[in-house]
Amino acid sequence: MNIRTCLAFLAMTVAGAAMAAPAPLKVGDSWTIEARNGYNKNLLATYRIEVTGISDSGIATRVTNNSSGTVTSERFTLNWNPISAQWPLAKSYEFSPAYAEFPERVEPGARWEGSTLARDPATGREMKMQMWGTATGKERIRVPAGEFDAIKIKLETVLDDREFWRHRTHVFDTVWYVPELGRIVKRETTSSFYENTGMHPVEHSGDWTVLELTANK
Repeated sequence: MNIRTCLAFLAMTVAGAAMAAPAPLKVGDSWTIEARNGYNKNLLATYRIEVTGISDSGIATRVTNNSSGTVTSERFTLNWNPISAQWPLAKSYEFSPAYAEFPERVEPGARWEGSTLARDPATGREMKMQMWGTATGKERIRVPAGEFDAIKIKLETVLDDREFWRHRTHVFDTVWYVPELGRIVKRETTSSFYENTGMHPVEHSGDWTVLELTANK
């Protein structure tokens, strides 16, 4: 998943006296999330994420799929931008530079953008990605792990996967980041592309995945 180590449950400092600073991230920290199909609410998988290393070069995690028993390793910058992780769901990539999923400071009104080259280590295939992000404001959010005061973030990523019969894929993420926890508690991801059929292109929708925090430990 990344699930971006789910998808990246962040550990960033957020400005503002009303927002509590998150607890320092340390090796051994762990949490659990579940992934559901947004269309029918069916459970896709449950993931256990554990921090296995922290250094100047970034954060290493171990992601256990409790449904299948498979274990993967992922790497991130110190502000949880993916270096080597699954993106989108169940597809592993190596990013150069790191995928700019989040700014250095998460606060309402923040805007950022970036680009990266994503490489599939299984095939060697490379693909450019361009992304834009906006922290739209504060919102109270309820997930299986509880109710939280969050900052809502909107992300759009365009994949350079155009072919003669289709246009590029657009991926849309909405995430809820909780400053007090220093991590995301919910993420919704959708995608779509247009088939090149002449004067009237046909839109095709992709998966709709909902990730939610179910346990903090």
